[in-house]
Amino acid sequence: MEPISKRPKTELRHPNKNGDLVNLSWSPDGSKILAGDYSDGALQVWDVATGNQLTKIEVGTGQVTFQYFYPTPDWKRAYASSAKRKWTPFEKDGKTWGRLEGNGKVRSWDLASGQVIETFQHSPPRHISVMKLSPSGHYFITRDELPGEYERYPKYVRSLWHAATKSCQTLPDAAKHEIVFSPDDKSMAVEFGDGEFATGFKLLELPSMREIWSISTPSELTTTDVRTFSPDGRYMLGSFHSWPSKGDAYRNWDTAVSRHILWDTASGREIWTFMSEKGHSTSRFTFSPDGRRLVAIGGKASQREMQFIDVATGRVTQTTLLEKCTTMWYPEFSPDGQWVAIASRMIPPDIRESAVPEDVPQPRLNLIEAATGIVRETLVLPPGFTLSARFSPDGKTLATVGRGRVYIWDMTTPPGELRESTNAQAR
Repeated sequence: MEPISKRPKTELRHPNKNGDLVNLSWSPDGSKILAGDYSDGALQVWDVATGNQLTKIEVGTGQVTFQYFYPTPDWKRAYASSAKRKWTPFEKDGKTWGRLEGNGKVRSWDLASGQVIETFQHSPPRHISVMKLSPSGHYFITRDELPGEYERYPKYVRSLWHAATKSCQTLPDAAKHEIVFSPDDKSMAVEFGDGEFATGFKLLELPSMREIWSISTPSELTTTDVRTFSPDGRYMLGSFHSWPSKGDAYRNWDTAVSRHILWDTASGREIWTFMSEKGHSTSRFTFSPDGRRLVAIGGKASQREMQFIDVATGRVTQTTLLEKCTTMWYPEFSPDGQWVAIASRMIPPDIRESAVPEDVPQPRLNLIEAATGIVRETLVLPPGFTLSARFSPDGKTLATVGRGRVYIWDMTTPPGELRESTNAQAR
């Protein structure tokens, strides 16, 4: 095992010492931190100053995404889904069918006491595989598998829930792909498509669901991705991915051409287009806190790169080459916008399913100066399969996850200025 970087840090220990911790979140005042254990679903709140475990919440196992829970902005509640799913095969007309039964629910917990506040559930029950809370906590979306008998795959729909009234509305069948809320919760971007991939999206007003504007793909060989909104909600970023022939469509990313487009949310007017090189998968985007910069993570596994884009012009101002890796987390800006942290990890292709974190190379955390794009410091992190990094609200500390622990790194000394730090050369 490589030595962990020498930058000063403290450890917050999870009750499950082997837990795969995910989805870090700081309280608004920076005094507490929350993380979930992906392996058993337990949420844990710590006091950062003392390291004491404050509140533990048993959500339940069976999560399908690292972001399986969401604290509200005031940090009074946490929302998470749980479900029991039963699939029973049977023969019908000489074919194998299946009968789906589900008992999914979304619950909100009091983060101070760990007690359940409210339970949200369909009638009759559905299997809920994914939920997403809106920025204000007023709404959440669920992905629901409908009970019934199916020859191949169960039918699923998306539901929009109003947290205050506990009311729910099922979205149209075609709205089965990604949904992104605007920062002010006044609208949401909804991908539409009858097949496996989205063929357009609509910006819908909340709570009326009135269509503000919509975009469709230019051809059947193109699919769409809704990415993110700017912090002030003025702009929305989305992507079009196109293939030269049906044989390649939706399968061979080496032949795909991707256009990433910034739209004006009020009018649907296209502001600018940013092109990825053919075969380069650009899939991680983050706006700076002031909304003036956009960072994009792309490239190939043999050479990842981070591009800094000027939001006003769409021009790439810096390109930072990163190390070879198989997985990168979303870029994280410091609150003042001066630094970008990006966690990465290499998993060899021959890794066994029974592998433990010590069997794979340790994760890295690149600390990049936003003004220049220079990697000023690279932290060697403890062994772990999951990746997550979050700056504290005041930017003086940075939290990362390890196996069964959260590490709180002291950032009062700027990256690259510690005598024993590991520095990467400017690329």
